[in-house]
Amino acid sequence: MPVSPVASTPNTSADSGTAAAAAAKQTLDSEDFMKLLIVEMGNQDPLDPMDNTEYISQMAQFTSLNQTQSLVSEMGYMRADIQLQAATSLIGKNVTITTEDGTITGVPSSVTADTSAVYVTIDGVSYPYGSVTKVEPVTTTAE
Repeated sequence: MPVSPVASTPNTSADSGTAAAAAAKQTLDSEDFMKLLIVEMGNQDPLDPMDNTEYISQMAQFTSLNQTQSLVSEMGYMRADIQLQAATSLIGKNVTITTEDGTITGVPSSVTADTSAVYVTIDGVSYPYGSVTKVEPVTTTAE
């Protein structure tokens, strides 16, 4: 007699709430570490308990990871600030920008930034700061 596979039907309200919570929080914090530590301590073998140095080692590793994540985030902010300052120095200079369609040369009138990039505006069109390939002083010819 053939046996058909059993498919579980998800509880959409519970699953969607769990999925939404997982999507909203993608990093562990000290509260999560403490919850894991409490569960670990509650489930350990009372005849062979975990050594205190293991707990301290785990806490030190978690703290180090947390500080590294914070440092990476701060470095990202610093990089964005430096790019914004450098892009601002292009205003009033002759700039060449390379795009998929070719090169554009002009004098930037403004610089803008959002959460992901810095942009240089030439003739009303914004281009990523990273696409700037050449910068020259504007030359004026005497008549």
